[in-house]
Amino acid sequence: MFNLREPPLERQEVKLLKEILEEIRKIHKLLFPSNLTIVFKGATMSSSAVTLLLQPTPQSVQASVQEVFQGKPYTPNPTDLTWSVQDPSIVSLVTNPDGTAVFTALAVGVTQVGCSDTTTKLSGVGTVTVVLTADGLSIVFGQPV
Repeated sequence: MFNLREPPLERQEVKLLKEILEEIRKIHKLLFPSNLTIVFKGATMSSSAVTLLLQPTPQSVQASVQEVFQGKPYTPNPTDLTWSVQDPSIVSLVTNPDGTAVFTALAVGVTQVGCSDTTTKLSGVGTVTVVLTADGLSIVFGQPV
């Protein structure tokens, strides 16, 4: 009846075409890199890591994203960004209408934070470390005797 199998030559051609396509994708990625970087406000460099102090008053830090899409700077639509926290017991997360996020120290520890863009399909991670600091020396007087 019908022969539904491809002839051997066509299978080899399909395999070769797939290999060529994969190589073209690799070259495209090298020529037009894409990435999403989380940048913490106040960091001296484009850093995806920050340390917050827990005491005396918990610190907060604002984070934003910088995107490069197909080799060019890209400004994301704030509604396309989704922020996340790996361990919400260490830092809290509040997202802002402008696409930034604010992380506030809650407990000593280290957690990753993330952001993804639904349009470009890019995502990035950062690290927040919360440390305990001394508040200083206090003298407490008792009742007079």
